[in-house]
Order: sequence, then structure tokens, then C-alpha cells
Amino acid sequence: MSAFNIREFALTQAAAILMRALDGVPEWEGPAKTDFDRRLNEILHRLEEASSQLDLAYITESVAETVAVLL
Repeated sequence: MSAFNIREFALTQAAAILMRALDGVPEWEGPAKTDFDRRLNEILHRLEEASSQLDLAYITESVAETVAVLL
């Protein structure tokens, strides 16, 4: 059984909300929709990067705390 990961859950929920926003306007076509699609993909990419950075920060903090305890 894997542990619940709040960051992954939040990322999934944010992506789902943004994708539903696109589905909510099925008749929407043209340059504005293309621009929105591009921006949506950029946001999703940034969310994924943020999740990775949070993981890295957590690991770094854990290592620093462990080293501090050992010293």
C-alpha cells in the first residue's frame, strides 16, 4: 500500500479542473482556443515542475535534519 501524496493529489486535481474548463466550451474554436490550450499546457508543465521542486526541497530538508542530528 502506497502512502498518500498530497502534492500528486493536488496536481491531479488542478489538471482535472483545467481540463474540465476546456470541455465546458465545446463550440470554442480558433486562435483564442489555441492560445488557451497553449497556456493551459504551460500551466500544467509548471505544476509538474513545482511538484518536482517540492520533492527535492523535502529530500534536501530531510538530509539536512539528519546530518544536524548526527553532528
